Amino acid sequence: MSNWIKATDRLPDKPGWYLVYAPTYSGGSSSGLECIDGVMFSKFKIAKNGNKSWSIETGYYSRPGCVKFWMPMPETPCAECDSSGKCVLKWKKQAGQ
Repeated sequence: MSNWIKATDRLPDKPGWYLVYAPTYSGGSSSGLECIDGVMFSKFKIAKNGNKSWSIETGYYSRPGCVKFWMPMPETPCAECDSSGKCVLKWKKQAGQ
């Protein structure tokens, strides 16, 4: 099942961190970001004037238009399980999601 959303179809409604598919991005470790087969995370921003942008498409290591697909960050894994393997402590989604 794929939850990827085409960036040209729709952008996130809220600022925050998202998984993105950016196949042409190659900022690498010198930018503090790592990209594996085009999949990475990026911060999505909405400016006061309403302009929307991905952090990897702006700034020094920018690649405008490189985000092709995005999806909300998944929930963090369960930290505690009972003897049957059932989660007993449910974590919340990442802040801002």
